[in-house]
Amino acid sequence: MKKIWLAAFAVLVLAACSTSKAGLISEVDGREYVPLAPGALVYMYADVAHIGPLLDILPIEALSQKEVADMVARTHTAMMGFYPNDEKRHFMLAGAGTYPTFGPNMGLFFSPAWKKRRSETGASYWYSEKSRSALSLSANQVLVSDADPFAPAPGVVIPADFAAFRRDAVLALWLDDAAAPVNQFLKTFMASLGIGQVLEMLGVPLTLPVGQAMISVQAVNENYSALIRIGTPSVSQTRGLLGILTLIKRFLPKTDGASSASPLSIAALLFANDPQEDGLYLSLRTGEFDAQSLAALVRMLTAQKTPAAAPIPQTAIAAH
Repeated sequence: MKKIWLAAFAVLVLAACSTSKAGLISEVDGREYVPLAPGALVYMYADVAHIGPLLDILPIEALSQKEVADMVARTHTAMMGFYPNDEKRHFMLAGAGTYPTFGPNMGLFFSPAWKKRRSETGASYWYSEKSRSALSLSANQVLVSDADPFAPAPGVVIPADFAAFRRDAVLALWLDDAAAPVNQFLKTFMASLGIGQVLEMLGVPLTLPVGQAMISVQAVNENYSALIRIGTPSVSQTRGLLGILTLIKRFLPKTDGASSASPLSIAALLFANDPQEDGLYLSLRTGEFDAQSLAALVRMLTAQKTPAAAPIPQTAIAAH
């Protein structure tokens, strides 16, 4: 029995010492990749050291498990993918930091809640059936998911201009196809205002022609501000989108967007400044917002539940 335990210790020590020293980003044929699976609705970068605990903006059950939370708390930067329509997994996190490996691996080895599993990539990871938490740990990288935390190589390609776009950001994200979340938010927003029928009568399309979108969030004083860039298929559609958003802005009632997490308040933040056209892109610079509004925005884009907005009296609309 003693030899068995010694062998188990030796295996874990070797596993801890044989981890890769590669960072979160790898380069293949001149393109940069992150170790996340394809098909996510949203891919997100977080400067955890400056934005604070991820659980404050991502109330994901798997991240709240003690063994996982301890490692996420040691993470400096993280890349995440969210898969609301995937039957296998709903999120993936790849974090970079400095992690103890021997102690946590031993704790997982002796815990009845965690079992070793083999990834489809051939690597091994820890999995808790009770909490649907998957964890893989090395000296400088942690992988977390609610399923297999390993992505097929080489991972997901990063948009060519994302690195420059997220410069100085505490949080940044991109959506390869932003049509679904943007139009769902638009539908909810217009329902809150009761202006859907009005826009239809004016001949305004209720589905926006959007493609890839990026959001970069910067720290401003004690709050945040975001730059949103929305791509369209053509310059004429960018101009059309500009006209639609300019019209919608006219229907916004005055509201305190810095203290509310409702879709109406988020809309007020988005339209704090006039949208700007730039070829195939349309840009929005938001107003300042607090951590609560940041969490609401992230949950909306990652298909997390967002509080419903209260109906707006018709008198508020008539004033416009």
